[in-house]
Amino acid sequence: MTSFRIWRTLLSLLLGLLIVVSVAASTIVQTSLPATGCIGTLCHPFDYIVTILMENKGYCQVMTTCGGSGTYETSLAQSYAIAGNCSSNSSCLPGGYTALFHPSEPNYIALVGGSNFGITDDGNCCYEIDQPNLIDRLQDRGVTWSAYAEGATGSGTCRFMPPSKANHFGFLEFKDNNETQRCTHFLTTTPPTSPDGPADDHEFLVELNSTNPSHYIWLTPNNNDNGHGSDVIVGDAYLNNLVPKILNSKLFLTQRAALFIVYDEGPRSNVFPHDFIYASWSGPVVKQNYTGVGSYSHYSYLATLEKNWGFPCLVKNNDCNASAMTEFFL
Repeated sequence: MTSFRIWRTLLSLLLGLLIVVSVAASTIVQTSLPATGCIGTLCHPFDYIVTILMENKGYCQVMTTCGGSGTYETSLAQSYAIAGNCSSNSSCLPGGYTALFHPSEPNYIALVGGSNFGITDDGNCCYEIDQPNLIDRLQDRGVTWSAYAEGATGSGTCRFMPPSKANHFGFLEFKDNNETQRCTHFLTTTPPTSPDGPADDHEFLVELNSTNPSHYIWLTPNNNDNGHGSDVIVGDAYLNNLVPKILNSKLFLTQRAALFIVYDEGPRSNVFPHDFIYASWSGPVVKQNYTGVGSYSHYSYLATLEKNWGFPCLVKNNDCNASAMTEFFL
């Protein structure tokens, strides 16, 4: 009996040691993943991202450093981070961020699909493209999402329709998104210029101050606020009003959140890869007073999301080959 007890005691000690080693190994694996920033090929700079799309202005129409009139956008970019130091809408050294197509809709499709899929003009709608898109990747990984458009009708349904239809809301072009559960994430928000209901993108800001905001949030402003049908100073004033509310929201004060503001395209006289546009990052996980040196395009937006959340890329030679914008993060 004494010998049996000794062996039983030794066996218990051995099992306990194995458990300790197993737990320690699992801890090592978990802590090797970066909580923020990039370590080697591992990169997870943010947990939340808010994306705002502006319209039809080149880099030097916005940045006052080369003749633009976007005083607030320039200040924001200089306080946080901007892609490239451009001397004109077609020349950017170093780096820069270029649009892909003219007119708007092919760019919006590429931003969420990795290609324009043969669509070369505005006016296409809806649910026509039978290809994987960003929403597939978000849902496959369990990343929560919301996509807002100012002044849209049919909020939360598959009848959702922004004022510019799919021209400025590429999600509507993909067949996979024509599904009741997904459509609950297509949401309207009230523009500041609307006389109806609460103003200042109230619904959008409510989510940013909620206890459980989506990890991926998109906002398409209307054609006044985004600069499509107005001067740069109008869109700049809109962002001057909205962005401080975003950066001071509960989400941005308590979480690892990033704000990405980008224009869809510049003047039609400039073409890819020399259609340089304003693309700025801001928020608590973003470097301050930083000018990016890498070369980027709308495909880099997808590549950044793919890098951050470990998504498979969508389209060979497009987002699959694009540089992720990791240099902008702490």
